[in-house]
Amino acid sequence: MPKAGTAWTTKTVLVPRSWTAIAAPEPLVVGAFTKELAKRTLTNLYNARPSWLANAHDDLDRAVLAERLAAERQ
Repeated sequence: MPKAGTAWTTKTVLVPRSWTAIAAPEPLVVGAFTKELAKRTLTNLYNARPSWLANAHDDLDRAVLAERLAAERQ
């Protein structure tokens, strides 16, 4: 029996032999947009901290706090 937390890494999946590998498509963005796209990373997004992201984090923090308080009351 696999150790807890590792079962998903050892699962065997059978697929029909008729299935063939599909090559990855070429990037759709070329030229001047390539440099701009390279700047779009999660690190840069979090460093820029747009208001929608800050609001989403605040909402999530409030929801987690509410659940923890509700669990403590039980």
